[in-house]
Amino acid sequence: MNVCEITDIPTWLLHSDSDPIVTWEAPQVMVDALEECGSDVRFTLLEGMGAMGHETPGPVDYSDEALFNWMMEQVRGE
Repeated sequence: MNVCEITDIPTWLLHSDSDPIVTWEAPQVMVDALEECGSDVRFTLLEGMGAMGHETPGPVDYSDEALFNWMMEQVRGE
C-alpha cells in the first residue's frame, strides 16, 4: 500500500514520548510520509504517558477541547 492513498483520511496521531515498546520516532516517520503526500496530518507527542508500559494510563486531558473539536469537524467523504 502506498501511504499517499490515504491522505484523504483525517489523521491525528497521539504517542507517548516514554513508550518502551514503540519509540516516538516510528509514528513520526508516518507523519512525515503523509505530509510529503499533502495530508493535513496532526501529531501530538504526549510527555510521560508511558509509565504503565505501552498502554495509556488514562484519558488524555484536552482541557482546550482541541481533539474533540477536531473530530467534530471531520466529515465522511462521498
